[in-house]
Amino acid sequence: MTTAVFARAGRMADQVRDEARRLDPAKVALTLLFVVPFVLGWLAGVVWRVLWTVFAWAWTAMVVGFRTARGGRDAD
Repeated sequence: MTTAVFARAGRMADQVRDEARRLDPAKVALTLLFVVPFVLGWLAGVVWRVLWTVFAWAWTAMVVGFRTARGGRDAD
C-alpha cells in the first residue's frame, strides 16, 4: 500500500517536472504581468458593487423615512 502511494507520487512529480521544463518564460512573464490588472479590476468591481448597494439602501431608507415623516404614500 505504502509503496503504491510513493510510486504514484513519484509519477506525479515526474509529470510536474516535465511540464515545468516545457514552460515558455515569455508566456509565464506575460501571464504574471496581466494578472495584476485583471485582479485589480475585479477588486474595483467588487468594491463598486458594495458601495452602490450601500448607497441604494441608504437612499431608499431616506426616501421612505422622509415620506413617512410627511405622511406620504408609504406612511402606515
